[in-house]
Amino acid sequence: MTLRNVSRTPVKVTLVSGSREGDRRLSPAAELMPGRPVTLRRCHDEKYFFGILVRSMKPGVGVVKVVAVD
Repeated sequence: MTLRNVSRTPVKVTLVSGSREGDRRLSPAAELMPGRPVTLRRCHDEKYFFGILVRSMKPGVGVVKVVAVD
């Protein structure tokens, strides 16, 4: 999945995935500057994609947009 930061605030994006229900793994946080894209992928042994965490790095609202799904 490819995301783009559409806000004016830098954000950190983390993928939450796992190999089964109840197993949650967090990917290392990717720093995403305004206007920049990032592609998130599960590890090869993980079957489930549970969610994405988005955290603003500065005061303000961070917003990302899904631009592609692989």
